Parts: sequence; structure tokens; C-alpha cells
Amino acid sequence: MEERIDLVLSKELNRSRVQIQNFIRDHMVYKISEGNNIPVTKRSLICKEEEEYCILIDNSYNKILPNKINVSDLDIYFEDEYLLVINKPANMVVHSGHGTQDNTLADILVNEYCNLQNKYRPGIVHRLDKDTTGLIIVAKNDDMVRRLSGMIKDKQVTRKYLAITSNTPRSLQGTIDIKIAPSKRQKGAMAVAYHRGIKSVTKYNVLKKYSNHYALLEYRLITGRTHQIRVHMQFIGCPIVGDQMYGTCSRLIDRQALHAYYLQFSHPITGKDITLKCNIPIDMRNLIDAFDN
Repeated sequence: MEERIDLVLSKELNRSRVQIQNFIRDHMVYKISEGNNIPVTKRSLICKEEEEYCILIDNSYNKILPNKINVSDLDIYFEDEYLLVINKPANMVVHSGHGTQDNTLADILVNEYCNLQNKYRPGIVHRLDKDTTGLIIVAKNDDMVRRLSGMIKDKQVTRKYLAITSNTPRSLQGTIDIKIAPSKRQKGAMAVAYHRGIKSVTKYNVLKKYSNHYALLEYRLITGRTHQIRVHMQFIGCPIVGDQMYGTCSRLIDRQALHAYYLQFSHPITGKDITLKCNIPIDMRNLIDAFDN
């Protein structure tokens, strides 16, 4: 019986069809033919019974998510009765947007903490892009949502990121203070907009320059707009490696090389200082090691 590749693999691997389509999009599904792996590029490809296919899981994702996951499956860096901080893997959406997405962080939280009122963004006080890895704070009740959201708004939470960029900024450290707004040309994207945009401020520091025009940068968010670092880096001519929306695809990495590695804030209830650092993920580490060598 002949069926579409996404339907066949969804049944065989017990994964959602959306996940399989994402694997195809990310060039992880191959047809085995005479000992060679031929990439599958269309999710509508029709499979024949005698054909063999495989999914090659590479280092681009910290963790390939199962069909059903719960909080215990997450990489938790801090947890108490009020909040938790997790290391979000690549390929995990924080909350659903315009399209349907399985296994969002919000889906996991709404099942675990049913007393949270906002079922669309339960416990979510800030976000990371789907393929940005790293630390994200989650509130366990609505009072903590209000407290933590207020702290972020009042700039009482320090958030730092690491990224690998194409090209190096002219100044080795500086502040990018440029307004951004939703793009009029590309759906889902943001763009620099001097007149209609919202104030957006990113501090950066070049940690290392490589001979092949790449660089490792650290960022500190002063404001937290959607895609802020990615848009700012594109604007100054140093797009993040692998950023398909604001740069170009890369054979070096299958996502934007951006990682939220540092969080610091005072606990809203206890007042205790919470400082967390998260190791750089393996796909970015491999990239850095390659440049170093």
C-alpha cells in the first residue's frame, strides 16, 4: 500500500505528523537506496512497500521530544514550590502561535499546573524562539506570573545570550538601540522601524574573533522584543549563523546559533539571589571547536 512519507513515519515511530514534517524540513529523513542515504525533501512523497527510510538524529537538537512529555522530561536547572527554570531544547515552541504545534512548553505546563488561569500561556513570563536554546523561567501559579512579569518589565532579571555570527561588529563591545516592529514584507518576521517601532536595546560584547570571519558574541537584553537579537545583528551586518529568517541557511548548523546561557534575579518570595548558567549546546560547541581548530 502506498502512503505519504509523513503518515508512514508518524505511524511507525509513534510521533506526531507535525514532528515528522519538521524532521523532513530539517533534512533529517533519508531514503536508503543501494547503500546511500538520499535526503527526503517533500513531506508529500509517496512511499512504496519495498522502500526503506531512516531518520538520522544529529547534534542539532539537544533532545528529540517524544510524542507525550511532561515536566519530569524537561532539563530543570532550578525548581521550588513557586517557579522553575528549564534549559529549553531546540525545536520546542514555547506556546502555540498561528499554526498548530505539538508539544509546546505551554502544553506541558497546562497539564501539570491546572490552577494556572491562562491556558494559552500558562506560567510563561518570557519566551525563547523555537530554535533558540537555553534558560527560561516558568511560574507555577498566577501570583508568580504577575510578580515575575513585573520584575522582567522593571529590568530586575538579567538575561545573557551567546551567539555565533557571520562577520564581526566594528566595535568589540557596544549597545544597539534601534526600534523594531513587525515586518510589512515578511509574515512572522520583525524589522527595524524607526518611526513605528518599539524601543529595543541590546548590549553586546565580542568574546572571540575567528580567522574565517565568524565571531562568538555575548549579549545582554535590556528590552526583550520578539527576535530582538536576531534583528539587531542582521541590521549591523553580522547575522547569526544558521538564521534562516534574518540571514541564510548554513551547512554548519541547522538552526540559529543562539543560546540563552545566563539568568540572574532575586527570588520574588524569599529574596534569595538566583544565578544560573547553562552549558552551550553540543551543536554550537561543535561549531566553536571547528573554528578553533
